[in-house]
Amino acid sequence: MTVAIAYGWSEGPWHGKKLRQALRQAGYTTTKNLAQADLIIAHSGGCFMVPDDVDAQLIMLVGVPYWPSRHPLKSLIHKVSKERKDWRWFKKTSFNTFYQLAHTWRWVQMYKAWKRLKLPLSSSASVVAIRNSHDVFSHPQALNDLANQHGWELIGFDGTHDDIWLNPQPYVNFLLNLQL
Repeated sequence: MTVAIAYGWSEGPWHGKKLRQALRQAGYTTTKNLAQADLIIAHSGGCFMVPDDVDAQLIMLVGVPYWPSRHPLKSLIHKVSKERKDWRWFKKTSFNTFYQLAHTWRWVQMYKAWKRLKLPLSSSASVVAIRNSHDVFSHPQALNDLANQHGWELIGFDGTHDDIWLNPQPYVNFLLNLQL
């Protein structure tokens, strides 16, 4: 099976290196082309960048930035203040800055899609939303309501907003346990 990753705001391939390695070790093939993927993993703002016309069997939305009463900038400040205690923060923040500057137009498009709440509408794919227990971007009840409204399965994992990049194995194990 082929997997594509839709990276979030100020994210890119460096962030997904461990995830792509874990996917390949599990027997998946990775591609950059969302339209060619059997499975799509969308993280954070990348959840708003999945085209509606994909042929994927599964779209996994991780860390959907959905907190109706809180602007994502407030969540970002909260997240960064917590992350600074982690020794990996400087390196990750350096890459975030690089991706922000190198792909500014993509982030503008992502912001516009977030404002419209443009989430995947693929009729052929099953959609699973994953909310991590310490995710400051996803309101627990609001995301549950959104999942019910769209007919998604909602799964809870332990971890923070960027846990998929730091600890990808539970996400890969989840995919392996699905009967696709």
